Amino acid sequence: MALITKIDDRNLRVNGKLVYRDMDGNWKSRVELTAAEQEALNNYVKD
Repeated sequence: MALITKIDDRNLRVNGKLVYRDMDGNWKSRVELTAAEQEALNNYVKD
């Protein structure tokens, strides 16, 4: 299970890892997410 914290409209934290929305609207992370973290992020942003 992943803990997702919304910072603002363009930035989230997934288990403490910064994830940001680029200019094209894609979500990116500088650190690789695990499969569970990626799935949780996908479910979070599609809602």
